[in-house]
Amino acid sequence: MWIYGLVMRLILYVSKSSNVREHGGVPLDLFRIVRASHVMNRYYGIFGFLSYCKGYYLQAIEGDPDKVGNLFNNIEQDKRHSAIHTILDVAEDVAIFKDWRMRTAAEVNCNVDTMALLRKNFKEISRQGSKEKKILENFYDLNNVSSEIQPVAESIDFRKYEVGLLEWPNFTEIRPDYYVLELCAVLSTGFYSVSKLQNDERFNNYGQLHLILDQLYSFGLLTLRPNLAVDTHQASARISYPAGSYPADQ
Repeated sequence: MWIYGLVMRLILYVSKSSNVREHGGVPLDLFRIVRASHVMNRYYGIFGFLSYCKGYYLQAIEGDPDKVGNLFNNIEQDKRHSAIHTILDVAEDVAIFKDWRMRTAAEVNCNVDTMALLRKNFKEISRQGSKEKKILENFYDLNNVSSEIQPVAESIDFRKYEVGLLEWPNFTEIRPDYYVLELCAVLSTGFYSVSKLQNDERFNNYGQLHLILDQLYSFGLLTLRPNLAVDTHQASARISYPAGSYPADQ
C-alpha cells in the first residue's frame, strides 16, 4: 500500500508481452513504447527503464506519486501486455533514473543504476513467489544481485578514442533493444568521440555507454582511432537506420 506525502514513488513490475510480431528478437511494440515514452515522460517528469527478454517486460517507473499512480493505472489497462505483477512499490528521496527519461536497459545485470535498485531492494524482491522469481531470472542473476556492488571494469577507456561500427551486430549474441539499435545506427555513419556521443541525451550516461561499447568491441564490431581531430558529426541529429534494421510504425 502506497503512503502519500513522500518525495518520489517507484514501481517495478513484470508483465507478459501480448505481441507475437518481433523485429530482431524484440516485439514491435517495444520500439513504439520507448519512443512515445521519451516525449510523454519528459512532459510529466517520469523516469525509469524498460527491458524485454523471452516474452516478458521488466519496467521501472518513478516520479511524483500521483503521476506515477496515474501512469501505472494506464499501464494496467494496456492491451499490449498481460499478467502484470508488481515487484516493488516504494518511496525514494531522489530519482534513481533521473538521467533516463525511460530508456531500455540492454543488460540489467550490467547496468549500474538498475543493479543499484535491485540490490537496495533485494530483501523485498526475494519475497516474491517462485513464478515471479523465474521471470526475473530472465533479466538478471539473483546471486549477482545479492552480492556487493562491484565497480564497472574499465578494460578500455573509450574516451581516449573515436569509435566507429565495422558491421551490424548479430543479435543472437547481443540482446537487442532501442538503446543498442540507436547507438549502432549512429556509429554506422562514421567515427564519433565519446564526448560527442554524450552530448546526445540518448547516450549521456557513460556507465551504460561504456558497457555497450565494451560488448560491441569484444565481438570485434568496433574500430577505434585516437581522439585527435575535432568530430564534426552531429550525433544528436535524427539518424537514418540501415535498410531493414528498424521497424516502421504500422
